[in-house]
Parts: sequence; structure tokens; C-alpha cells
Amino acid sequence: MLLGLGIGFFGVQSLATAVGLAGTPGTLTVADCRVDVYYVDGDHEPEDRRETRRCRGRFAAADGSTADPGHELASDTAQRGDRIAVRDDGTRYLQVGAASIAMTAAIVLTSVSMLLMGTLFLATGHQPFARLVRHVQFWEAIRKLRYGPAVLWTAIGAMLLGVLGFVLADQLP
Repeated sequence: MLLGLGIGFFGVQSLATAVGLAGTPGTLTVADCRVDVYYVDGDHEPEDRRETRRCRGRFAAADGSTADPGHELASDTAQRGDRIAVRDDGTRYLQVGAASIAMTAAIVLTSVSMLLMGTLFLATGHQPFARLVRHVQFWEAIRKLRYGPAVLWTAIGAMLLGVLGFVLADQLP
């Protein structure tokens, strides 16, 4: 549950920035871009290779209050000289657009699902993934709770919507 709370705190802060409720709006003028390469494990096999394209540039707040000559933004499409609408939340920049909103909403929904499932685990005293017998007992215990089935279906729905958000974020510009 603590992991769900941590992810939720990060997600809500990021979602508030993505939808314009927090952060400083402005423009990042791209000076240069680079590709960071990393591997998901230590054996450096080709299928484990991941790349993140990062662009560095000058941020200027829309109201002229702040300027940052060297901050980065992850972007697959930005080119040198591009002016990108972003929001600065104090620690990083989020590109303005539907993809950022979908991604941050997916993070919040994943957190909600984790918290609801954790609540069910605590309320029933069961860990459903240990053995099949416990799995059946967990579902029976949920049915006995007044709001157990509603909480379970809400958790499943939040997780499915979160997955949809991650997929949309990857497809949107």
C-alpha cells in the first residue's frame, strides 16, 4: 500500500501539471538532442536494449518570470530549433498535450487500483496469490464484505483504464 501511495502522490502531482493546474507554462527552445541507451538487465542482449531520446534547450516561462538555459525533455520528435510548449513543475518539464495527460492519468489509476487491492488484502486477511485454496478463500471473503465486490470491480476497472491510458499515451502525439 505504501508503494501505491508513493506512486499516487507522484501521479497526482504530475497529472495536475499535465492538465494545467500546477506548474509554470512556457516554451522550451531545443538546442540539441541525444539518445541515451540502456539495457533492462546486465547481459546487454539486443532485445533488452532501450533508448530514450532527450532534448536540451532553453526554457522561458510564458509570463517572462523565469528562464532556464539548460533543461531537458524526453522527446522522440523534437528537432534543433523547435519551440515546444511545456509546463515546469519544479523538477522536470512535461510536454503539453494529450499524451502527457493520458500517461499521468494512467499512473493515478494504477495507484488507485493498487490501493484498493491492498485494502481488500488487509480487510480479508488473505493473500490470493499464495495457493489455489487461498485464492478461493480470498474471493469468498471479498463476497462477504459489504462493499467487497464493488471495491474489487473498481480496482479491476481502474487497472484496465490505467493500461488503456498507457497505450494511448504511447500512440498520441
